[in-house]
Amino acid sequence: GGGGGSGYELMSPRSSEKLASEAVPLPEILDLKSLEALLLGQDYHMMETEIEAIVLKAKTEARLRERQRIREITEQVRLEAQRKLKYHVSIAQRQIREELNQRVTAEVKNHATLQKATFTQVGDGVTLRVEQQTSGRETFSKALRGRDVEQYKAMFKQWDVDGDGGISYTEFINVMKTVAEKQGKPFSEKRVQAMFALADLDKNGVVDLAEFMVMQAQKADRGKLKAELASSEGGSASALMGSASGALERLKASMGGDRPRKENERRDGGGGGGGG
Repeated sequence: GGGGGSGYELMSPRSSEKLASEAVPLPEILDLKSLEALLLGQDYHMMETEIEAIVLKAKTEARLRERQRIREITEQVRLEAQRKLKYHVSIAQRQIREELNQRVTAEVKNHATLQKATFTQVGDGVTLRVEQQTSGRETFSKALRGRDVEQYKAMFKQWDVDGDGGISYTEFINVMKTVAEKQGKPFSEKRVQAMFALADLDKNGVVDLAEFMVMQAQKADRGKLKAELASSEGGSASALMGSASGALERLKASMGGDRPRKENERRDGGGGGGGG
């Protein structure tokens, strides 16, 4: 009658830690000698067959109930772990997106104000800085290696067709048209206008060398982020959940929760037949 209870509540973290450090003693099923002592002065041999049948039945029932309880607890632990995983993944996603929304909002506000790009020579490379002209607050900073600087300077000379030290909108749009044709992509003047507006930080109608290097450095950073996202197996929440679910299924199998039912029935049936 004691095996009909409902599912267990999962233990608290403190209880779980205690369980990990202390082994749980398991009582043995009463053996024949112990039961013989319980009969006191009665004739044990007259009841020996019946007692053996009772003990064997109890052992068989214990195995069946233990296996069933293991399956129930394993499934409950799996579901609990899955719920916790989904919750923590959702919390992480929310935090990341809130931070990104704040950053995007700040960047849009920065671009809406006049900014000044400068670079300082440091050895073979340079340090780029972008500051708001009104407040002097720094909105971007990056160190470039010498070879990157030389590459950007060579590109700037190609874009600055008339060599006046600044890339006009006409020069900018002509380059973008050429790039679109070489790549076989459709050309969108509206998109190019937006790109030019982002690059022209001080809004004077031309992109100077410092602004050009900032534009190229930010483009390189975006390319690295895209590559990392594409190559990462955990790049999506669904992939993460699938990986975690697989780990949970392997845990369940290792605990015996997924043994084939036919195997259990065959073993259980063998134990019951011995008591008949």
